[in-house]
Amino acid sequence: MKALLTWTESIHILLWSRIFNTTQLDIKSLCAFRIIFGLFFLFVNTPNFAWIASVPKALFSPPPLCLSNLFNSFPNTVFFSIDRYYHTSWFDFHYVRD
Repeated sequence: MKALLTWTESIHILLWSRIFNTTQLDIKSLCAFRIIFGLFFLFVNTPNFAWIASVPKALFSPPPLCLSNLFNSFPNTVFFSIDRYYHTSWFDFHYVRD
């Protein structure tokens, strides 16, 4: 039984050492990937919250001292579409100059 556990442990160590050695990256590549990934998520892959418009009114329960108390339900899908367009075009509007 001890031989079987030793063999299993050696296979486990061999497997994880191979995984570790084949997935190593140099620091420059990792930094470039993080910058590109962050910029992509900030300016391209904006979240879509249009699903909130289909939530039942029973779940709309804002805090007592909140601006959303002026409304009786969640905004409709058009609001979230305009909101998404504004957030995706914000970068183009403010930083791209001709």
